[in-house]
Amino acid sequence: MHVTAMVSSASSGHSGRVPPAAGCDEMDEVGPDAARGFYQKYEPKEVLGKGLSSVVRRCVCKNTGEEFAVKIMDVSDSGIVDEDGLSLREQIQREAEILRRVSGHPNIVALHDVYESPTFVFLVFELCRNGELFDYLTSKVRLSEKRVRIIMKQVGKNERISYHRATVQ
Repeated sequence: MHVTAMVSSASSGHSGRVPPAAGCDEMDEVGPDAARGFYQKYEPKEVLGKGLSSVVRRCVCKNTGEEFAVKIMDVSDSGIVDEDGLSLREQIQREAEILRRVSGHPNIVALHDVYESPTFVFLVFELCRNGELFDYLTSKVRLSEKRVRIIMKQVGKNERISYHRATVQ
């Protein structure tokens, strides 16, 4: 199962998350006008990262100026299925549902908005200023055994919480 659960702020153990500002409250939008809804509410900025079928950009809420990260996924190739037989769109919907269930955990990125059009899905996340765990780890020439133990303990705890919430609720 692929779940995007980025650990925010690996060095401090907390994300610095703030609740959505007025005008950028959480919402989900599905349908042909969903992409238009995203672009009406947010202004996309520079690319933060790329994947096989997605791109992550910094974006700004037009009403408040609050910054977020948006993962934009091309779901037009409906032939892609995972080992569970789920289409790419169903995988993304499962990812969003799991992220909603673990919402509020200090070490898991917060999902704010979801927009689904026939060809694209937009997941709007809190912007993690400290980057991804992978970038943090690779930027260090050497980590002490103690630091690695702390990081891996945090990752393991987050995985157990995600699994528990995904299977129990």
